[in-house]
Amino acid sequence: MIKPSGIVITNIAYALCVLFIAFAEGIINPFIPWNLVPVVIGYFLTRRAMVGTVPGQNAAWPAAGYNAAGVGTVIFFHMAWLFDWGGMATGSSTSALIFIFLPAYALIAGAVGFLVGALCRKIYIRAVKK
Repeated sequence: MIKPSGIVITNIAYALCVLFIAFAEGIINPFIPWNLVPVVIGYFLTRRAMVGTVPGQNAAWPAAGYNAAGVGTVIFFHMAWLFDWGGMATGSSTSALIFIFLPAYALIAGAVGFLVGALCRKIYIRAVKK
């Protein structure tokens, strides 16, 4: 039996994220590419972390921070919309406006997550060197 590599698993995970967002928004929606921007950035950060970076500068910590905050925000809001948590989809006539601003919010959250991940990496490297 052939074991799938980490890159194959990553591709599958991000493809499922893309399909979920497209399904939640409706297949024909002009906002799908806009709402996929944080997911695509997360994909490239993860691929960069997996392929390799400068020695001693492991990019997995910042990429994980970005994905948890940025991609997690996008997936969370799409799940809330799809499953109508708290009347998010049906509670207001303007509730869909969140998807106009969601990528900007997710990018801000992802940047904060990236910085937290970089800080955690720095703390970890200092702790291991002692």
